[in-house]
Amino acid sequence: MRIKNKKELEKGQVMILTAIFFVAFSSIVIFGFVTPMIKQTKITSDLWDTKKSFYLGESGAENVTFLVKKGFDISLNNMLPLINAKSGDSVFSTTTVNPLDGSKTVITTSHINGYTRKTQVTLVPGTGASFSYGIQTGTGGLTMDGGQINGNVYSAGDIIITRSGPKITGSAVVSGNGKIQGYNVNNKLSIGTGDIGDAYAHTVNSANVAGNLKCQSGTGNNKSCNTSFPDPASAPFPISDSSISNWEAEALAGGTIGTFDAGTYKTWFLGPKKINGNLLLSGSSVVNVTGTLWVTGNIIFDGNSKLNLSSSYGASSGVVVADGKVVIPNSCSANGSGISGSYLILVSNSTLDGTGGTYAIKTTGSAGSMVLNAQKGAIYFNGSASANQVTANKIVIDGGTINYQNGLVSPSFVSGPSGSFNITSWKELEN
Repeated sequence: MRIKNKKELEKGQVMILTAIFFVAFSSIVIFGFVTPMIKQTKITSDLWDTKKSFYLGESGAENVTFLVKKGFDISLNNMLPLINAKSGDSVFSTTTVNPLDGSKTVITTSHINGYTRKTQVTLVPGTGASFSYGIQTGTGGLTMDGGQINGNVYSAGDIIITRSGPKITGSAVVSGNGKIQGYNVNNKLSIGTGDIGDAYAHTVNSANVAGNLKCQSGTGNNKSCNTSFPDPASAPFPISDSSISNWEAEALAGGTIGTFDAGTYKTWFLGPKKINGNLLLSGSSVVNVTGTLWVTGNIIFDGNSKLNLSSSYGASSGVVVADGKVVIPNSCSANGSGISGSYLILVSNSTLDGTGGTYAIKTTGSAGSMVLNAQKGAIYFNGSASANQVTANKIVIDGGTINYQNGLVSPSFVSGPSGSFNITSWKELEN
């Protein structure tokens, strides 16, 4: 065996050292290229995760905003569904209501791989129907056998007083060639308060008018007719058919159930919903309306039952529509959310005109922050009943009080064609 000489050994050592230096140099070069690539990949992945979190939050905000505009109750925290969600991914929304103006603030928070993005949407309720009078009737007119109206009255038919005692604290207007007829010359209808409150009709008889008396003819009044004014023009009803159709559509969007019997001592949260049948309340039952209701049958109260708007409505008003009649006896009530400016508006599409004592809406001793509307039929008001506004083709008042609220000139709704929430701001919040 041949022994390597010194030169061969040195040559081998040089080759080994060269190889080591080459590997080391190559590693440094490769590391110099790979490290920025890894960092860039990580940056790109993080950027993509935060963008995904942002778009997930935006999607959640759009979802909740849609629900708000459709009148769903979303006052509580809402965990929103995720598609192909990974562990640790989440998106939820919180909705707060300003009790002063009924506006809602939606804050949606999304998390993906530790990256959090927040979106805030502010919505304010739009203007709904305008109720300009305490009482408004169609051609069926207004008959008063008692009671008091604290506000103005507009009627497309005659205003007839059948006994002494009824009072209108504001103005009374009858369009066209209609008339205002007090009980008799010794028991005049009182119109106005102090020196404010006009009587305005083609004919006015047996009235004690605080303000101006505008008429073409009249007898038994406390002052002479000012004949320089033409007969009053007609005024449209406050709620259009298209508004009612839209409310019905909103209720239908929440699903359909059969006749709903609230029982005797139960508390419920209901809406938006179409009830294909009757809505029955009895005993001390309470139904809290969380969205627009459409009842294809009748709404019947009994005992001391209550129909209330959910507190989520804030200062906004809500609507319950019935195709049939609404009966609200003594000790029952229909109420807004409990915040000033919130009213429950009960609408009947019934054409019942009072023949045989059957009315579209009949209330005898009920109360609450409610508005009653039966523009195709008649409303009967009796006993110690009270309401904030009453509209119908025909109204008969045997007793009770109408306390008109100025806010009804332009109430806010959480739903409806002109009452849907409007978006005033949409922005991302800093974490």
